[in-house]
Amino acid sequence: MYANHSLNFDLIARHDLLASENPGVYYEYRHSYIEFYQPANNVELDLVDQIVATAWNIRRAEQIEVALLDMEIESHAEEICRKFRYIERPGIWAIAFKGLDHDHFQSLGRHLDRLHRRYIELMQRLEAIQSRPALRFRPSQKAA
Repeated sequence: MYANHSLNFDLIARHDLLASENPGVYYEYRHSYIEFYQPANNVELDLVDQIVATAWNIRRAEQIEVALLDMEIESHAEEICRKFRYIERPGIWAIAFKGLDHDHFQSLGRHLDRLHRRYIELMQRLEAIQSRPALRFRPSQKAA
């Protein structure tokens, strides 16, 4: 594993995190990717950091999506109780979804689509590099 992976964490975390997000949670998340992919050099580490940032943004966008629906459900709770004696959860979700600002929700969906495509692209790049031993030069190894 590339030994200098912790040197740039402060810079990376400040760039990728919102003020309300926990840097320790992000560090552990990043560390799990580094442990799994074992980057051999700065190129691989940069790709792993980009993958982590993209995955973190996917998680955040998915949490926003859930929060939007939760807030919409809450805003219609009294109306739902008045209108329906009994309603299944999917019915409540449908009412909430119907009440959402669809421009914002669709924008979030497009954002998630872009993030997913980016994640796949980065993973393919890393896999391509790691599958070719000649590209995995480790700084501690002497060039032949």
